[in-house]
Amino acid sequence: MTISSQCSGILSSWRRLGALLGFAVGLFSWAIPAVADVPFAVSGIRIAGQAGVVTLLIKEGRIEEILPGNQVPDGYEALDSEGLFAIPGLIDLASRCQDLDCLRLNLRYGVTTLRLVGGLEAARKPSEEKLPRLVRGATLDMKSNPPRCDYRVSAKENLESVVEDAWSRGAEWLFLEPAVPEEVAAAIVPIAHARGLKVAARVGALKFEQALAIPFDSLEHLSSPLTSMIQLSPFAYQKSPESLFRKYVVPQLWSVGLEGLLDGEGFPQLAESRVPLVPGLSMIEYPPLRKPPDLDRLPGSLAKPLSRYGLSRTILIKGQKLVLELMKSFHKSGVPIAVGSWSPGPLNVPGFSVHREMELLVQAGWTPAEALKCATENGARTLGLEKTGRIEKGYAADLLLLSEDPTKEIKGSQTIQKIILGGELVDLSLLAGKGEANQILGIPWTSPTLDDFSDLNLVARNEREWEPYSKDASQEPKARLIKTDFGGYLRLSGRSSRGSETGIRLSLVSDKGSPRSMASFSGIHLRVRGNRKQFWLRLPTASVTDEDYFQATFVPGEDWTEIQIPWTSLRQSGQGRPLQFSGRDIQGIEIYTRSRLKTEIFQIDLDLVGLYE
Repeated sequence: MTISSQCSGILSSWRRLGALLGFAVGLFSWAIPAVADVPFAVSGIRIAGQAGVVTLLIKEGRIEEILPGNQVPDGYEALDSEGLFAIPGLIDLASRCQDLDCLRLNLRYGVTTLRLVGGLEAARKPSEEKLPRLVRGATLDMKSNPPRCDYRVSAKENLESVVEDAWSRGAEWLFLEPAVPEEVAAAIVPIAHARGLKVAARVGALKFEQALAIPFDSLEHLSSPLTSMIQLSPFAYQKSPESLFRKYVVPQLWSVGLEGLLDGEGFPQLAESRVPLVPGLSMIEYPPLRKPPDLDRLPGSLAKPLSRYGLSRTILIKGQKLVLELMKSFHKSGVPIAVGSWSPGPLNVPGFSVHREMELLVQAGWTPAEALKCATENGARTLGLEKTGRIEKGYAADLLLLSEDPTKEIKGSQTIQKIILGGELVDLSLLAGKGEANQILGIPWTSPTLDDFSDLNLVARNEREWEPYSKDASQEPKARLIKTDFGGYLRLSGRSSRGSETGIRLSLVSDKGSPRSMASFSGIHLRVRGNRKQFWLRLPTASVTDEDYFQATFVPGEDWTEIQIPWTSLRQSGQGRPLQFSGRDIQGIEIYTRSRLKTEIFQIDLDLVGLYE
């Protein structure tokens, strides 16, 4: 057996003792969130999926009591959360975080617990900063060398020293890569269990029936059999995707024991074993078919466009469709599922990827409430975390307060207004990227069209009505819908007075006041014509509290013109606090003009208001 120099050999007794002491101290300095000194009451909330308003009493990092109604007992500080929905903090069972910024980004999206896959020295965090709870894992491989794995093993001999070294360095899990053969896997599991470590195996070299013969604690990374053959010959796949997909990918699935997808029998044996499966759906979507938010927080090599990877869009769509069909079979059979994102990765953003995992589970047949359970309670059960992952008396006070109920629509999980970690309210401004202050995550908007006016009314796709306005009451503009052979368009006309705005606006907030997140798009797309006057496009956002909103100018000509206004071109006027536009908290869209003269006549026709990728 060979062990890398990074994680080499058997520790001497003094070195082991020092490591153990350091690990024990570390448990209190970074693995357990700080506990608030003053008990407080989260009042006026609804627990997602449940009826009635309640108050949560938070004390010493836990939910001390759940009281009916909106009440704050004596001795408790009030955290006014009226009208919000509470869910447990999210749990990501497959994180590749290596630094503190990655931990901050996860917490920003409501991920309060992370199981780190490899890198035992990664992401050590200062005790004074509130960041997600970490559960560390060490990776074992027979082909790769560090830093791509923590330990390279070559045989069954001396596996005890590998387990002992990993345990002394703070590992609670071992991850077996696909190259680790069955006999080595079977030998190391009882050794790890005897030391109190759990073992996860990546699907790949072992068939499911072989994996179930070994008492693994979880099965991971369903993308392994799907991506390996595709990536061997990307150009061939682009040339003839259908035939090669059937020739290579389907047999590969068969070889690892996924016949249930093809014969419709399901996976009763896997379901009966109760071994949780952590599929990594956002990794299977890799590279994603749409642009995720916060790409600027990824290292440059991970934020490249899809074409960099040599895979055709056709193959990605087919691969995702096959996986979702496979997941439907798992769901039908009752296979326990937990969420693990394997982020950061190519276009795979930490934190956001957990929400995307839940969306994909819903696409595969889970209800929103079931998908949420996969990312909370099931994750806690897999990790063996007691009193975590649910909102009940005595459970850990890791909570997300949302403006929308995710058990009704899973995208509501992204409408985070407040985060409580270990019984303390998190200061969301501390989790921002450089130059960024907004921490409100709006409801994701997925349609490229806001309104094309083809229905000849002023109600847009979000069921809100366009509103003409003027800051000069004497110059109210007129809005008319004009029918054409291909639908219709909106004409706004009138007079604009010097120094006063005149235009039209559309509110984008939900009925509960949540903004919209359009960060998956690149900007606003207009089809427009006019009388060559200068107009402004302005986007009010929740992060701007001094009305110094983001805006850009454009000049519509006399002929119909397609105009794209990228997010990067939006600027504040400079009269308020400078911020960075994120696209995650847009409250509305305004198109207006103003005159440099005493009065001017203006006219603008809008055939399309939308977004582009």
